[in-house]
Amino acid sequence: MPLSAALTAAVRLILAPHALQDLMRIEQTLWCERGPQAAPVFTFLLDGLQSLSAQPGVGRPVGDGLRELAIRRGRDHYLARYHYDAPRQRVLVLCLRGKAELICHCGEAH
Repeated sequence: MPLSAALTAAVRLILAPHALQDLMRIEQTLWCERGPQAAPVFTFLLDGLQSLSAQPGVGRPVGDGLRELAIRRGRDHYLARYHYDAPRQRVLVLCLRGKAELICHCGEAH
């Protein structure tokens, strides 16, 4: 693979089942609380997750090979815990939490 292609190759983003459940719960909560005004917030959250494809090392290290990405917009704060598997060029998002949720209970599977 030419160097230019390697530099622009995106990392594959994968949501673990728990993270997918978290995302669905967050979406439901947003829609219940804000109705149609939830759409831009949820889109911003998805864009934040997608940014891991281009910059997988952007989150802060939290130990055990895991990282956390803070996704913030105004009063909305979310935290995505993930594992970056560089050899396989993939990011596995383990869980997502909103501002009110202080503890992230994530599985240890990578």
